[in-house]
Amino acid sequence: MLGFGGLGESQTVYIQIDAPPGAQVWLEGTLIGETPLPDISAEVGEQEVVVIHPETGEIRRTVIVGADSHTILSLDHRERQCPPRDSPGH
Repeated sequence: MLGFGGLGESQTVYIQIDAPPGAQVWLEGTLIGETPLPDISAEVGEQEVVVIHPETGEIRRTVIVGADSHTILSLDHRERQCPPRDSPGH
């Protein structure tokens, strides 16, 4: 990825996850933590976010994170896609 500093440098931006308390948040297959969370650092580009709530299940979203931006992802677990499970990819 090209960053503003030159070839090969990546730029870090932030994603804010707005989801019910007690949900696990995964970014690109890595467990970030449980909501509520501070803003998550991410690289510019396409990022897969998975939010798993123990009572309402899992929501997956692909977000495009732009340079010099602060991305906010609001998830309403009433639009649940999948039943609860242990971790993404299982």
